[in-house]
Amino acid sequence: WCNSEDHMRIIGTSSVGDIRGLFKTLSATVQDVERSLKASGKRFAYDDQLGFLTSCPSKVGTALRASVLVKLIRLGQCPGFND
Repeated sequence: WCNSEDHMRIIGTSSVGDIRGLFKTLSATVQDVERSLKASGKRFAYDDQLGFLTSCPSKVGTALRASVLVKLIRLGQCPGFND
């Protein structure tokens, strides 16, 4: 995504729950983007005190946001679920 809430957003998904593998893939992608920026004489905005700068103040620092979606199959069938 470009120019949504962030200038750029890299999203990764995994249907097998391999969070470590997904993180490695996303990290490699960000490193590739950094190398490409550096080759053209540019870089991500960074401040020694604040960390990475973003268009959203809540993400200043690492500029990382992570979330996990878990399917709880048949949760409603557990005894006492509706109590």
